[in-house]
Amino acid sequence: MQSGFRKLSRVDLPRVMSFYESESGDTIIIEMNRTCTTDNMQKNNAAFEAWSLRLKSEGYNKLILTDNDTGEDNKSNAHLHYNRFLYRVMRFTEAFSWFTTSQELCEKVDAFRREKILRDDLCVGTPTDSTSTQSELLEPNIERTLIRTDRRDFVNALLKVNVDRYYNQLPISLFMNNDATDKTKIFPSDGSRIDIWGLEDSTINIVELKVGSNKDIGVISQLFFYASFMQEMYCHRHLERKDPPNLRGYYSYKLERGYIKLIDANIESIKAHFLLENKHRYFDTAFAELQKCRLDGIRFEYAHLPRLD
Repeated sequence: MQSGFRKLSRVDLPRVMSFYESESGDTIIIEMNRTCTTDNMQKNNAAFEAWSLRLKSEGYNKLILTDNDTGEDNKSNAHLHYNRFLYRVMRFTEAFSWFTTSQELCEKVDAFRREKILRDDLCVGTPTDSTSTQSELLEPNIERTLIRTDRRDFVNALLKVNVDRYYNQLPISLFMNNDATDKTKIFPSDGSRIDIWGLEDSTINIVELKVGSNKDIGVISQLFFYASFMQEMYCHRHLERKDPPNLRGYYSYKLERGYIKLIDANIESIKAHFLLENKHRYFDTAFAELQKCRLDGIRFEYAHLPRLD
Protein backbone atom coordinates (compact mmCIF):
# COMPACT_ATOMS: atom_id res chain seq x y z
CA MET A 1 0.00 0.00 0.00
CA GLN A 2 1.18 3.52 -0.80
CA SER A 3 2.40 5.53 2.20
CA GLY A 4 -0.17 8.13 3.19
CA PHE A 5 -2.87 6.42 1.09
CA ARG A 6 -5.62 3.94 1.85
CA LYS A 7 -7.05 1.46 -0.59
CA LEU A 8 -10.51 2.25 -1.95
CA SER A 9 -13.00 -0.61 -1.98
CA ARG A 10 -15.98 0.48 -4.06
CA VAL A 11 -18.30 -1.69 -6.07
CA ASP A 12 -18.58 0.97 -8.78
CA LEU A 13 -14.88 0.75 -9.69
CA PRO A 14 -13.29 -2.08 -11.70
CA ARG A 15 -11.85 -4.69 -9.34
CA VAL A 16 -8.83 -5.56 -11.47
CA MET A 17 -7.47 -2.01 -11.05
CA SER A 18 -6.29 -0.82 -7.64
CA PHE A 19 -7.37 2.59 -6.37
CA TYR A 20 -5.76 4.41 -3.43
CA GLU A 21 -7.05 7.60 -1.82
CA SER A 22 -4.81 10.06 0.02
CA GLU A 23 -5.48 10.69 3.70
CA SER A 24 -6.30 14.29 2.78
CA GLY A 25 -8.96 13.00 0.39
CA ASP A 26 -7.87 15.08 -2.62
CA THR A 27 -5.67 12.63 -4.56
CA ILE A 28 -6.21 9.22 -6.13
CA ILE A 29 -3.56 6.74 -7.26
CA ILE A 30 -4.67 4.29 -9.95
CA GLU A 31 -2.49 1.20 -10.23
CA MET A 32 -2.74 -1.00 -13.32
CA ASN A 33 -1.37 -4.52 -13.68
CA ARG A 34 -0.43 -6.38 -16.86
CA THR A 35 -4.02 -7.44 -17.51
CA CYS A 36 -5.06 -3.78 -17.56
CA THR A 37 -2.25 -2.40 -19.70
CA THR A 38 -2.54 -5.03 -22.45
CA ASP A 39 -6.32 -5.43 -22.61
CA ASN A 40 -8.78 -3.87 -25.03
CA MET A 41 -8.96 -0.18 -24.09
CA GLN A 42 -12.76 -0.24 -24.38
CA LYS A 43 -13.06 -2.61 -21.43
CA ASN A 44 -13.64 -1.28 -17.93
CA ASN A 45 -10.42 -2.77 -16.57
CA ALA A 46 -8.27 -0.98 -19.18
CA ALA A 47 -10.03 2.39 -19.51
CA PHE A 48 -7.92 4.48 -17.13
CA GLU A 49 -8.89 7.68 -18.99
CA ALA A 50 -12.61 7.14 -18.41
CA TRP A 51 -12.19 6.25 -14.73
CA SER A 52 -9.84 9.18 -14.17
CA LEU A 53 -12.43 11.56 -15.62
CA ARG A 54 -15.15 9.96 -13.52
CA LEU A 55 -13.11 10.36 -10.32
CA LYS A 56 -12.15 13.92 -11.22
CA SER A 57 -15.86 14.71 -11.44
CA GLU A 58 -16.20 13.62 -7.80
CA GLY A 59 -13.91 16.45 -6.68
CA TYR A 60 -10.45 14.88 -6.54
CA ASN A 61 -7.78 17.43 -7.47
CA LYS A 62 -5.08 15.04 -8.65
CA LEU A 63 -5.02 11.61 -10.32
CA ILE A 64 -1.75 9.65 -10.42
CA LEU A 65 -1.39 6.63 -12.69
CA THR A 66 1.13 3.87 -12.02
CA ASP A 67 1.67 0.37 -13.37
CA ASN A 68 3.68 -2.76 -12.64
CA ASP A 69 4.11 -3.93 -16.24
CA THR A 70 7.57 -4.00 -17.81
CA GLY A 71 6.18 -4.19 -21.34
CA GLU A 72 9.04 -6.52 -22.26
CA ASP A 73 7.09 -9.53 -23.55
CA ASN A 74 8.04 -9.62 -27.23
CA LYS A 75 6.76 -13.16 -27.84
CA SER A 76 3.21 -12.01 -28.47
CA ASN A 77 1.32 -8.83 -29.24
CA ALA A 78 1.48 -7.84 -25.58
CA HIS A 79 4.30 -5.37 -26.17
CA LEU A 80 2.29 -3.71 -28.96
CA HIS A 81 -0.68 -3.29 -26.64
CA TYR A 82 1.72 -1.87 -24.05
CA ASN A 83 3.06 0.59 -26.65
CA ARG A 84 -0.49 1.79 -27.23
CA PHE A 85 -1.01 2.08 -23.47
CA LEU A 86 2.09 4.28 -23.19
CA TYR A 87 0.90 6.45 -26.08
CA ARG A 88 -2.50 6.87 -24.42
CA VAL A 89 -0.81 7.87 -21.14
CA MET A 90 1.38 10.36 -22.99
CA ARG A 91 -1.53 12.10 -24.69
CA PHE A 92 -3.84 12.04 -21.66
CA THR A 93 -1.10 13.67 -19.57
CA GLU A 94 -0.87 16.41 -22.19
CA ALA A 95 -4.65 16.86 -22.18
CA PHE A 96 -5.30 17.36 -18.45
CA SER A 97 -3.16 19.24 -15.93
CA TRP A 98 -4.57 17.29 -12.96
CA PHE A 99 -3.46 13.94 -14.40
CA THR A 100 0.08 12.71 -13.85
CA THR A 101 2.06 9.49 -13.51
CA SER A 102 4.49 7.85 -11.14
CA GLN A 103 8.17 8.54 -11.79
CA GLU A 104 8.71 5.00 -13.10
CA LEU A 105 5.82 5.21 -15.56
CA CYS A 106 6.90 8.71 -16.59
CA GLU A 107 10.33 7.36 -17.51
CA LYS A 108 8.77 4.57 -19.59
CA VAL A 109 6.53 7.04 -21.41
CA ASP A 110 9.49 9.33 -22.14
CA ALA A 111 11.53 6.42 -23.50
CA PHE A 112 8.63 5.36 -25.70
CA ARG A 113 8.26 8.91 -27.02
CA ARG A 114 11.97 9.13 -27.91
CA GLU A 115 12.29 5.67 -29.44
CA LYS A 116 8.94 5.23 -31.20
CA ILE A 117 7.16 8.57 -31.67
CA LEU A 118 9.87 11.18 -32.31
CA ARG A 119 10.95 9.49 -35.53
CA ASP A 120 11.07 10.76 -39.09
CA ASP A 121 10.15 7.41 -40.64
CA LEU A 122 6.62 6.89 -39.30
CA CYS A 123 3.62 6.17 -41.48
CA VAL A 124 -0.03 5.49 -40.75
CA GLY A 125 -2.15 2.56 -41.83
CA THR A 126 -4.52 3.11 -44.74
CA PRO A 127 -7.67 1.35 -46.00
CA THR A 128 -6.74 -1.54 -48.27
CA ASP A 129 -9.91 -3.61 -48.55
CA SER A 130 -13.64 -3.30 -49.00
CA THR A 131 -16.11 -2.98 -46.13
CA SER A 132 -19.16 -3.91 -48.19
CA THR A 133 -19.42 -7.47 -46.86
CA GLN A 134 -22.61 -7.95 -44.89
CA SER A 135 -22.37 -8.98 -41.25
CA GLU A 136 -24.70 -10.75 -38.88
CA LEU A 137 -23.72 -8.23 -36.20
CA LEU A 138 -26.05 -5.30 -35.58
CA GLU A 139 -23.44 -2.57 -35.14
CA PRO A 140 -21.55 -3.01 -38.46
CA ASN A 141 -24.85 -3.09 -40.35
CA ILE A 142 -26.05 0.13 -38.72
CA GLU A 143 -22.68 1.70 -39.45
CA ARG A 144 -23.01 0.86 -43.16
CA THR A 145 -26.56 2.20 -43.14
CA LEU A 146 -25.50 5.53 -41.67
CA ILE A 147 -22.80 6.20 -44.28
CA ARG A 148 -25.24 5.79 -47.17
CA THR A 149 -25.78 8.97 -49.17
CA ASP A 150 -29.52 8.87 -48.48
CA ARG A 151 -28.75 8.99 -44.73
CA ARG A 152 -26.33 11.93 -44.92
CA ASP A 153 -28.82 14.61 -43.91
CA PHE A 154 -30.07 12.45 -41.05
CA VAL A 155 -26.53 11.98 -39.67
CA ASN A 156 -25.67 15.65 -40.20
CA ALA A 157 -28.72 16.66 -38.19
CA LEU A 158 -27.80 14.26 -35.39
CA LEU A 159 -24.23 15.51 -35.19
CA LYS A 160 -25.05 19.15 -36.02
CA VAL A 161 -22.48 19.28 -38.81
CA ASN A 162 -22.48 19.71 -42.59
CA VAL A 163 -20.52 16.80 -44.04
CA ASP A 164 -20.87 16.09 -47.76
CA ARG A 165 -20.13 12.35 -47.55
CA TYR A 166 -19.42 9.86 -44.79
CA TYR A 167 -17.03 6.91 -44.87
CA ASN A 168 -16.30 4.11 -42.42
CA GLN A 169 -13.56 1.97 -40.87
CA LEU A 170 -10.55 4.30 -41.00
CA PRO A 171 -7.57 2.38 -39.57
CA ILE A 172 -5.79 3.77 -36.53
CA SER A 173 -2.38 2.16 -36.82
CA LEU A 174 1.22 3.31 -36.82
CA PHE A 175 4.36 1.89 -38.41
CA MET A 176 8.11 2.56 -38.59
CA ASN A 177 10.51 2.66 -41.57
CA ASN A 178 7.83 4.16 -43.83
CA ASP A 179 6.52 0.64 -44.36
CA ALA A 180 3.31 -0.91 -43.07
CA THR A 181 4.19 -4.50 -42.19
CA ASP A 182 3.86 -6.78 -39.17
CA LYS A 183 7.55 -6.25 -38.41
CA THR A 184 7.31 -2.46 -38.36
CA LYS A 185 4.03 -1.90 -36.52
CA ILE A 186 4.04 0.02 -33.25
CA PHE A 187 0.43 -0.63 -32.20
CA PRO A 188 -1.47 -3.94 -32.40
CA SER A 189 -3.54 -4.76 -35.47
CA ASP A 190 -6.67 -5.58 -33.51
CA GLY A 191 -9.28 -3.75 -35.52
CA SER A 192 -8.73 -0.25 -34.11
CA ARG A 193 -10.67 1.75 -36.66
CA ILE A 194 -12.79 4.86 -36.62
CA ASP A 195 -16.37 3.71 -37.22
CA ILE A 196 -17.55 6.69 -39.28
CA TRP A 197 -15.75 9.78 -40.52
CA GLY A 198 -16.38 12.74 -42.81
CA LEU A 199 -14.74 16.02 -43.78
CA GLU A 200 -16.22 19.46 -43.28
CA ASP A 201 -13.88 22.14 -44.65
CA SER A 202 -10.68 21.85 -42.55
CA THR A 203 -12.33 19.71 -39.85
CA ILE A 204 -12.53 15.94 -39.78
CA ASN A 205 -15.52 14.56 -37.93
CA ILE A 206 -14.91 11.16 -36.39
CA VAL A 207 -17.72 9.09 -34.90
CA GLU A 208 -17.68 6.21 -32.41
CA LEU A 209 -20.91 4.24 -32.70
CA LYS A 210 -22.32 2.04 -29.94
CA VAL A 211 -25.67 0.28 -30.15
CA GLY A 212 -27.69 -2.11 -28.02
CA SER A 213 -26.07 -3.29 -24.80
CA ASN A 214 -22.61 -2.11 -25.90
CA LYS A 215 -22.28 0.76 -23.42
CA ASP A 216 -19.03 0.32 -21.48
CA ILE A 217 -17.54 3.55 -20.15
CA GLY A 218 -14.39 2.58 -22.05
CA VAL A 219 -15.91 4.21 -25.13
CA ILE A 220 -14.48 7.43 -23.69
CA SER A 221 -10.95 6.00 -23.63
CA GLN A 222 -11.42 4.67 -27.15
CA LEU A 223 -12.56 7.95 -28.73
CA PHE A 224 -9.97 9.98 -26.80
CA PHE A 225 -7.24 7.75 -28.28
CA TYR A 226 -8.63 8.10 -31.81
CA ALA A 227 -9.00 11.88 -31.55
CA SER A 228 -5.55 12.49 -30.07
CA PHE A 229 -3.96 10.15 -32.64
CA MET A 230 -5.67 11.92 -35.54
CA GLN A 231 -4.62 15.30 -34.18
CA GLU A 232 -0.96 14.37 -33.85
CA MET A 233 -0.51 12.20 -36.92
CA TYR A 234 -2.89 13.86 -39.39
CA CYS A 235 -3.04 17.50 -38.26
CA HIS A 236 0.39 18.19 -36.78
CA ARG A 237 2.65 15.73 -38.63
CA HIS A 238 0.64 15.15 -41.82
CA LEU A 239 1.68 11.53 -42.06
CA GLU A 240 -1.15 10.82 -44.47
CA ARG A 241 0.79 12.78 -47.10
CA LYS A 242 3.69 10.30 -47.12
CA ASP A 243 1.85 7.93 -49.48
CA PRO A 244 2.88 4.73 -47.67
CA PRO A 245 3.32 1.63 -49.86
CA ASN A 246 0.09 -0.04 -48.78
CA LEU A 247 -1.87 2.87 -50.32
CA ARG A 248 -0.89 1.67 -53.81
CA GLY A 249 -3.23 -1.30 -53.52
CA TYR A 250 -5.98 1.14 -52.65
CA TYR A 251 -5.47 3.00 -55.92
CA SER A 252 -5.23 -0.15 -58.03
CA TYR A 253 -8.46 -1.62 -56.66
CA LYS A 254 -10.28 1.74 -56.78
CA LEU A 255 -11.99 1.10 -53.47
CA GLU A 256 -14.50 3.68 -52.31
CA ARG A 257 -13.04 4.31 -48.86
CA GLY A 258 -12.53 8.07 -49.06
CA TYR A 259 -8.82 8.08 -48.29
CA ILE A 260 -7.89 10.11 -51.36
CA LYS A 261 -10.06 12.94 -50.02
CA LEU A 262 -8.29 12.64 -46.69
CA ILE A 263 -4.90 12.99 -48.38
CA ASP A 264 -6.02 16.07 -50.28
CA ALA A 265 -7.60 17.74 -47.24
CA ASN A 266 -5.85 20.34 -45.09
CA ILE A 267 -7.05 19.10 -41.71
CA GLU A 268 -6.73 21.62 -38.91
CA SER A 269 -9.17 20.35 -36.27
CA ILE A 270 -10.98 17.27 -34.97
CA LYS A 271 -14.59 16.90 -33.89
CA ALA A 272 -14.97 13.60 -32.06
CA HIS A 273 -18.57 12.43 -31.69
CA PHE A 274 -20.05 9.78 -29.42
CA LEU A 275 -23.10 8.38 -31.21
CA LEU A 276 -24.70 6.12 -28.61
CA GLU A 277 -27.96 4.25 -28.40
CA ASN A 278 -27.41 3.66 -24.66
CA LYS A 279 -24.98 5.15 -22.15
CA HIS A 280 -23.00 3.86 -19.19
CA ARG A 281 -24.41 5.28 -15.94
CA TYR A 282 -21.22 7.35 -15.43
CA PHE A 283 -20.89 8.53 -19.01
CA ASP A 284 -22.38 11.99 -18.48
CA THR A 285 -20.14 12.99 -15.58
CA ALA A 286 -17.00 11.65 -17.28
CA PHE A 287 -17.97 13.29 -20.57
CA ALA A 288 -18.43 16.67 -18.86
CA GLU A 289 -14.80 16.48 -17.70
CA LEU A 290 -13.61 15.24 -21.11
CA GLN A 291 -14.97 18.39 -22.73
CA LYS A 292 -12.39 20.37 -20.72
CA CYS A 293 -9.59 18.68 -22.70
CA ARG A 294 -6.83 21.18 -23.39
CA LEU A 295 -5.52 19.62 -26.62
CA ASP A 296 -5.91 22.46 -29.14
CA GLY A 297 -8.08 21.64 -32.11
CA ILE A 298 -10.07 18.78 -30.54
CA ARG A 299 -13.72 18.99 -29.53
CA PHE A 300 -15.80 16.17 -28.09
CA GLU A 301 -19.53 15.96 -28.75
CA TYR A 302 -22.34 13.56 -27.84
CA ALA A 303 -25.47 12.57 -29.75
CA HIS A 304 -28.15 10.01 -29.01
CA LEU A 305 -28.83 7.48 -31.76
CA PRO A 306 -32.58 6.97 -32.14
CA ARG A 307 -34.03 3.70 -33.34
CA LEU A 308 -33.61 3.43 -37.11
CA ASP A 309 -36.58 2.64 -39.34
